[in-house]
Amino acid sequence: MKWAISGPPGPGNPDFFPHFQTATLSWDPVDCATSYEVVVRGVGGDSSSSPPPPIYRQVEEGQTQIRLDELEPCSSYEVAIAAYLGDEAGEYTGRFATRSVKNIQRICIFRFLI
Repeated sequence: MKWAISGPPGPGNPDFFPHFQTATLSWDPVDCATSYEVVVRGVGGDSSSSPPPPIYRQVEEGQTQIRLDELEPCSSYEVAIAAYLGDEAGEYTGRFATRSVKNIQRICIFRFLI
């Protein structure tokens, strides 16, 4: 497989499974990738609060799933996943948002009433 000068292609089919303060991320493997990098950055929010600090994770070769436990509830995030070939990073891809506290409380109350 030949790659363009920009490095390996971005991982395909990213799936994001957000929860209250966590998310599980998975993606398709990239041929010949030696590792992956996941960058999570808080976005949006109101003018009175600043977004959460970025989270960086290196993921070893062959692993195409990661769980993030440091997320803030009711916050939106952008996720970037890149494949590496040695020290050369490829394209980044992905985006998701955490669920709000209110939605989780409604689900719990509804299940309790049934």
